[in-house]
Amino acid sequence: MRKQNDKSRPLLLGPRRSLGLCGSVLEIVERHHIIAKREKDRESKARKIGRMGKKNKTRDKKKKKEVAWDRPIYLYLQVKADDNATSCLWFVIEDGRRPRQISGSEDDDDNKVIFRPLDLPEFDDDYARLPHSVVVLDSRLFMISGYQCRKRDSSGVKSYIGYDYLDLKPSYEGKEWRSEQGVSFPSQESLACCKDGLIYTLGQQCCHRLDPRSGVRSEFPATCGFRTQLGISNKYIYTYSLGIYNLLFRYDLEKNEWDCISSRFWGLWGAGVVISDDSYLLCFGTMKPTDKFSEQLGVYVFDIRQRQWLDEPVEGLDDALPVIPDTYEPWERHLYLNDLPRLFQIGTKRFAFVWEERFVQGQGLLHCHKFTIDHIPCSSSSHRTNNQPTSFVARIVSSGFLTLQRAGLLGCAVGIESYSGGKGTVDHLHR
Repeated sequence: MRKQNDKSRPLLLGPRRSLGLCGSVLEIVERHHIIAKREKDRESKARKIGRMGKKNKTRDKKKKKEVAWDRPIYLYLQVKADDNATSCLWFVIEDGRRPRQISGSEDDDDNKVIFRPLDLPEFDDDYARLPHSVVVLDSRLFMISGYQCRKRDSSGVKSYIGYDYLDLKPSYEGKEWRSEQGVSFPSQESLACCKDGLIYTLGQQCCHRLDPRSGVRSEFPATCGFRTQLGISNKYIYTYSLGIYNLLFRYDLEKNEWDCISSRFWGLWGAGVVISDDSYLLCFGTMKPTDKFSEQLGVYVFDIRQRQWLDEPVEGLDDALPVIPDTYEPWERHLYLNDLPRLFQIGTKRFAFVWEERFVQGQGLLHCHKFTIDHIPCSSSSHRTNNQPTSFVARIVSSGFLTLQRAGLLGCAVGIESYSGGKGTVDHLHR
């Protein structure tokens, strides 16, 4: 007689012990049930993982289709007819990557810069508006101070005190210019800061802050002899004064203080951008800032933390830079360019370089080059402290031009959104 603890066969519990051969059958059936349950659990888990994988693939596919569009660049042009009558045109430089990105192509080297005319309403039936500066903030277009003249013969030029604005969204239809008169802005250029949503205008004698939401204006002190603003960030405004040698100033937006951060450099400088959390200032210059005998055009870098200019310009932009005829002397170069080229930040690590080229008989070209920039860290820590980059390299991703017939650029601005609007993440300088 077999003992109950005999391990030659599994022990059945409960009443099954007295069933004999039937017990073995029931045991097999029970095992099949266990195996079937395990298989069912595996299939359920596999289906769940499959659904998650499919969902992740769909999400990844959507991510590939999501494109961070370049910010639009708005252009304001003055056109003169043969009878000297004046008219004004608006253009916008749009992002040309959309068709290729949506179709799945990752190669954007051959993207085009698109110049699209804007059908905006006339400012006035009899007068043309010649603003000192153009700003686009929170989808609102501003023309600040400047002059106005008669359209029919360009006569009657007179100063314009105040500013005008136009809402750009949701559509241009039914829009009209609104004017704020009696507000004096004795400035040549204006800047917009996306952090506080304010517009800053700088003049020789005084400077102003303008809150476009309320129309409230306040003054802050000016620095003497500045020629142009070089850039703005969430913390500072950068500008320089032109003299025997140049001085670079920085204005603290929180402390309301001016500070000279570079006391000796040369050349004429256009509007630029501030990157890497107030680490570097990039702008176009007519010569090497560290060599008063140099005539090398380029986009140069000022190391804000080290308070010094890098010796060499940004590499890779030779095809984007102006080529000035030898007939122009160094101090006449700005006449050929009409105005110094401007640099804008249009997205994350994406920039645009805009400049106007003048020919004889009022003809010219308006150039736009879009590019990315990477910096190369110093290989030797002894050469530069904190392992700061010693060179910057650009890659041009798109280029284009607009042919001008008896026309000139009056204003150029990149559209930005303030932090209060929940969209803006980069800063820009506007002319």
